[in-house]
Amino acid sequence: MRYADDIVLRFNVTTEYEAVMLREAVNTLFVDLWDATNEFIDVRLSKDMYEPFIGLLPDTLRTAHILLMSGTELVHAVSDSHSPPQDTDTFAEPLSPSSQHSKHKSKSSSSVDLFFREYRPLSAIMPWMKLMESLFPEHVEMVSIGHTFEGRDLPGLRISSRLDDATTLAEARKTIIVAGGLHAREWISTSSVNFVAYSFITAYKAGKQPLVNDFDWLFVPTLNPDGYAYTWEWDRLWRKNRQDTKYPFCKGIDLDKTWDFQWDNASIEDNPCSESYAGSLHSRASKLSNLPIGSATRPSTITSSSSGSWICTRTLSKSFIPYSYTCNNKPPTLEDLEELAEGLSKAIRLENHETYKIKLRDKGSYGFLLPPKYIVPTGKEVLRAVEYYGRALASGLFRTVSDPHVAPASFAEQAPLE
Repeated sequence: MRYADDIVLRFNVTTEYEAVMLREAVNTLFVDLWDATNEFIDVRLSKDMYEPFIGLLPDTLRTAHILLMSGTELVHAVSDSHSPPQDTDTFAEPLSPSSQHSKHKSKSSSSVDLFFREYRPLSAIMPWMKLMESLFPEHVEMVSIGHTFEGRDLPGLRISSRLDDATTLAEARKTIIVAGGLHAREWISTSSVNFVAYSFITAYKAGKQPLVNDFDWLFVPTLNPDGYAYTWEWDRLWRKNRQDTKYPFCKGIDLDKTWDFQWDNASIEDNPCSESYAGSLHSRASKLSNLPIGSATRPSTITSSSSGSWICTRTLSKSFIPYSYTCNNKPPTLEDLEELAEGLSKAIRLENHETYKIKLRDKGSYGFLLPPKYIVPTGKEVLRAVEYYGRALASGLFRTVSDPHVAPASFAEQAPLE
């Protein structure tokens, strides 16, 4: 049985030297880096790799670890992530606007969204996206922002109050992109993007989502459809995409490492068998940085001149991480980013009464195998954060970046959307 001979270990890391040595051992033996924080590092490896792996570590780490998940627990967690709750119905039922006010009227709002009772494969997500477009044609459009290495579409839902406008490139308004599924196994990321998209769609229809009047929104459930499909069909814990490399037996590149800006494969993992392989110059044609984002059905969908902001959801550690490539320089908008991070943390705390920074929900108990029962709670947390983020941009929080003479609006006084 797949994964039965694997284990997940948590190492308590107390010094930079320990962290460096542990990372070198991970890269040397190509084990799976499960999670990393300032306090601990989790790795998944086969049982027969335990002794060789421990042998590469300094003495201080050889006893500074615990068994986080046994092979049996890992198998059960994988199985549970596939298993729907017992009361799950067909996904199409709650998507009709009328269904939310009929036989499900007596249930809570979270219980009627049956599509989010379980994780969904691409074969269910694509029809669901088309259904959203057909049910809400006035402000929802299904688009494709490109194609994958294996020829799949990169689908997205564009939500806008101006779908019928003949908008030119010069008039295109700023777009906020909310994307998930960068790493294939992070199913909760894909589900969260779909949940936020559905919430925006239905709230705007009901006149309760003014952010759709401020920006165009593009929701991309997975930036890695090839890898996502592979996790459903073959390997639940697959991380990379499915692009060919120089080694036929080591497919895929880590899409998190493939952005053009400050891309430097020489300074990171350059072995295709590594989980963090960033690709080569030859593989740049299939990198995210080269996606034809501006070609999604019409110029106003998103262009380089109109692009406003990216939000990319991830799975572990509950942390909000601005794009970065170095720890040596501070961004000119540091104070704004810190204010935004505090606000995002507060927005989520109001949703679940728990204090933490924003990846998504899990603290390390489940890793990438968060049970389906957390889909809706996680989606609500991300929704609160995305709404706060949108209000921050609409208020002019980062206006000083483009015009240092214009003071940003007082954002802290704005009340959250109900």
